[in-house]
Amino acid sequence: MSTSTATILGAHTALELSPQASGRARRWARSTLRAWSYPALDGAKSRYPAMDDIELVISELVTNAVTHACGPIRARLDRLSSGAVRVCVDDGGSVAAPHHTDPAEHGRGLPIMAALSTHHGQTRMPAPYRARWWATLTPQPH
Repeated sequence: MSTSTATILGAHTALELSPQASGRARRWARSTLRAWSYPALDGAKSRYPAMDDIELVISELVTNAVTHACGPIRARLDRLSSGAVRVCVDDGGSVAAPHHTDPAEHGRGLPIMAALSTHHGQTRMPAPYRARWWATLTPQPH
């Protein structure tokens, strides 16, 4: 999870393994981004990833953690000096991507994350977490 830009703001929150965790993560993300005056007060909103996209990515990553993890969940947002936002979800599950046989029921979260981000992946984490799933959403020119 290397990046050529520095983190200028970061925040994290603990979430429970429950069906309500994704909604709580979306509300936390929106509140955190607003506290950071995101996207900006300079009117240059096109220089920043859409807040709705950030909320969708964090929701999908938390949903995957709730569905597949066996331990604690932590959501993290990092605002990077480039204007990008990195979304991370740490969980107690494995680093291997989940496999499902019924695409109508499962399997949309990671493709959504890939479509909305410029970089994404997973890394191993120290206890009590085992995996970090992350996505970097970068500014898109209009």
